[in-house]
Amino acid sequence: MNKKIFINSFIVFMIILSISGCNQSNTIYAVNVIDTETTCSSEVSYTLDFSEYGFMLKAPCKMEDVSAHASGDFLLNYGGITDADNPKKMTAYQLIVTCLPIGYKDMDKKDLTNKIDTLIESRMSSMKNVTPINFGYEGYKGYVGETSYNGMKQKGVIFAKDNYIISLTVITNDNLVAKFNKYTNSFKTVSTKNTK
Repeated sequence: MNKKIFINSFIVFMIILSISGCNQSNTIYAVNVIDTETTCSSEVSYTLDFSEYGFMLKAPCKMEDVSAHASGDFLLNYGGITDADNPKKMTAYQLIVTCLPIGYKDMDKKDLTNKIDTLIESRMSSMKNVTPINFGYEGYKGYVGETSYNGMKQKGVIFAKDNYIISLTVITNDNLVAKFNKYTNSFKTVSTKNTK
């Protein structure tokens, strides 16, 4: 598979997982790479600060704003690729953050929980082996699933955190489960910066 097909596959998958939400602009607030580290195995790791949304994340590549390549009303749409010149090891990483629809904030807790669950589950309709999960130490409710497109294996998780729906995705044919677990396990909740 050549690089162009892989990138097109990545863009199509981003569109599939794009989640429409509140009527906010696509303004991206300061996202800072606060740390770059190299492990013993020469793997580079970028710590990304999304504290405006209450979390931090590590990725093995620089994550860039890819919202120009997809449609949707997302607050964040970031992606990055490792081993772009090696089709067998090429891996794409993606993060999408959307806001819950405005009307959801006026619901009682039980109705809100049911609506969020239905919304997230519907966003996983293109995935296979979809399983409900409690994501992270905080136990955010969500779903994890797998699919493939143009011969590339993909695994993604979508979960609700505060007023946001967060999607983390990895696309590769090289050790998908290990890369997905490392990427998603790097998600850490932090205090929200009040900068908006």
